[in-house]
Amino acid sequence: MPTVAPRPLRGTPELLAALGHAPGCIELSKQGSISSCDCAIAPLEDPAIVVGMVIRLVRMVRPIGASLPDVVVELLFRQLLAREPACWVIADWLVDLGLLDSQILPDARRPK
Repeated sequence: MPTVAPRPLRGTPELLAALGHAPGCIELSKQGSISSCDCAIAPLEDPAIVVGMVIRLVRMVRPIGASLPDVVVELLFRQLLAREPACWVIADWLVDLGLLDSQILPDARRPK
């Protein structure tokens, strides 16, 4: 019996891979077989990194009329759920640009 209850990794497989988790780690976590891993995780959970990445990608996708990658939107949403104020500013900006639908924002968790 493990001393720490297994806690599956949260996020899509694409996001977990972008964060640096190995495919085997992701699969074992989904099965509930591990409670931690030795994967070298990228600093993508830092709100400042997420803000910078979104701004950079907006500059790339707007001229060609493309949308933001789902993995990047998922990273932003994780920060919104954590009530990161800078990420809320970015989310509102994305709504103004038409790159994000305001109806899908988690309003109940917006910082006051």
